[in-house]
Parts: sequence; structure tokens; C-alpha cells
Amino acid sequence: MRSLFLDSNVVVKYYYSEEGSAWVRSLIDADDTVCFVSMLAIVEVTSALSRVRREGQLGQRRFEEMIERFYGELHTQRFLSRDIDQKMLEFASVLALRYPLKAYDAIQVASALSVHNLPAAPDFLFVSGDQKVINAAKLEGLTVDDPANHLDEDQSESGNPARLS
Repeated sequence: MRSLFLDSNVVVKYYYSEEGSAWVRSLIDADDTVCFVSMLAIVEVTSALSRVRREGQLGQRRFEEMIERFYGELHTQRFLSRDIDQKMLEFASVLALRYPLKAYDAIQVASALSVHNLPAAPDFLFVSGDQKVINAAKLEGLTVDDPANHLDEDQSESGNPARLS
């Protein structure tokens, strides 16, 4: 069983087609995969999809369908969410001192490290599309990947502006 920790920018690629989406979908939809996200994903994914809608790249109805699906999949455990407690925030502060991370990015890395340390996460991969987050995660000992490394897989999905299935 493979354990993934997905930065919120990766979760967005699962719902809204952009560079790297095909690879992200194949990774998340694999039968032998358990996906973890930080509780921050609720805010970050909603915010990112709202921005795409406001910029006119996504219609209101499709936006609402994506948000409803995302919230539903959080509650049906497609994405297992990691709670954020005081200990995690304190560790995220340490990471913010160590690396050039924004506050939410430091929390994402701290959340990923908390999953990595679970006994049930032996084959662990942290996935992010943010180079600063990737660099910090690597320096903390995590195995990482970036959807940008897999753009060739997007060729089969060109012309699909928004996935709802």
C-alpha cells in the first residue's frame, strides 16, 4: 500500500485540469494508494478553485460541482485529513525558521512529516507543485515528486478543462 501526502496545489489538479493533472489523477486513483491531506486543504482548494472561477476559467455550475465533490470526498475518505494541533503548529514554526516557507506551506510540510512517521505509511511519497515546499520536504528526509516532472502524461487529456467524473 502506497501512502501519499498531497499538497493542496496537487489536490486542485485532481479536480481542475492543468499541467500535471493526468499524472495526479493516475496517482490518486490507483487501487493501492491511500491519500492524506492537511486540514488546510479545505481552505486552500476552495480558494484556488474560487480564484479560477472568478477569473472566468470555470463556470459557476461546474465550480459548485467540483466543490461539492471535493467536500464529499473528504468525508468519504478519498482524502484522509490530518488535523492541525498546537504541536504541529509549533513544528511548522520551526520549519518556517529553517526554510523560506510561507506559513501554510510550513504547515503542509509539518503535516506530511506527521504522516510519514505513521507506522501504516511505509511506502510514502510527498507530492507538491511548489519548489520551495519540495526543497524543504527533501531536506527533512521525505521522498518527493512534482507533477511538473510528468507533463508528458497530460498529452492524453488535452482539451479537458475540468474533470468531474
